[in-house]
Amino acid sequence: MTEHLTDQQVVRFRRRAMDADELLAAGDHLAVCPECRRACRRPELQGSISALRDDIRSVEADHLVYELLEAKVDGRLDDVEREIVDSHLEVCPQCAAELGDLRTAKAALAVAATLPRGARLRALWRPLSLSAAAAVALVVWFAARPDANRQAPPVRSALPPEYQRMVALALRTQTVAMPETLAGLRGRTGTLLAGSDPESFRLLGPVGRVVEPDRPVFRWKPVPRASRYVASVYDAAMNEVASSGAIQTTEWTPPRPLARGGIYSWQVTARVNGGELLAPTPPAPEAKFQVLAQSAADEIASARQTLAGAHLALGLLYARVGLIEDAARELRAVPAAEASPDVVKKLIDQIESRW
Repeated sequence: MTEHLTDQQVVRFRRRAMDADELLAAGDHLAVCPECRRACRRPELQGSISALRDDIRSVEADHLVYELLEAKVDGRLDDVEREIVDSHLEVCPQCAAELGDLRTAKAALAVAATLPRGARLRALWRPLSLSAAAAVALVVWFAARPDANRQAPPVRSALPPEYQRMVALALRTQTVAMPETLAGLRGRTGTLLAGSDPESFRLLGPVGRVVEPDRPVFRWKPVPRASRYVASVYDAAMNEVASSGAIQTTEWTPPRPLARGGIYSWQVTARVNGGELLAPTPPAPEAKFQVLAQSAADEIASARQTLAGAHLALGLLYARVGLIEDAARELRAVPAAEASPDVVKKLIDQIESRW
């Protein structure tokens, strides 16, 4: 095309009504003709004519390739690609039909992903006349579905990168990362005062745990005929940092927060018939716990929003900071579509071994 674009060609270009051959020829001309570029008044073509010609030539057998149709459905086309695809779709009923089929298939996949496997298959294969593009989408989905590879379930791409890596590592190694301090929270024996029957009087919690609140609730078993209890909390140097005073209930919450990140031990004294019983007592270990560090508490609070519904990622995060009961609860809620049930069970067993 050596002469300027005609008025009719300019109108067709603006309306995106040119076929592929005419659009390619117009692109060649616009690349060397500033006057016609101004007439077409499409600023996005400036500096992009060569890319436009290359993308037009990517049309195989005068039809759009699958990658362009998929990007159209997913909303991933840039301005130049959108010009190419929209112009072609206006003059090509076959590609327009394939685009419709692909949209239908993708919608079916989104619905089917929430269904049990049997119902999923019926929902997907109900429309029997699929275009080639839609068939490709289904093949890709079935190849990547969790049922197809139990040993390497897919990582949710919607997760932040840090949590994607955490999930991928846990699934690949089938191990849960937990803080080393958990082992130390089980305590050592023989450091607290004696004078109790451990079978009748024992502490319920927190014991051997990392706790999220900085004012945890302390609970213990009742002692028959006990007239009062005194709960005492000690820091790592065995300095008393909190005391309930004399109370008659079997649970107590300290009025002031404990230091985040601190490791504590605690005991309860029961007054019975003029004497005293202590819990724990040797040979039982110390009742130790740790208050969740501030940085970990902030991360957990944020993750509850970011990872809402992502049970696997949230469970692994809970385990990583030492909140093992929360971790086990989230992992038990992991659906089979998110990870192999066998792998998840191994992860839960590792967590419960720390109880």
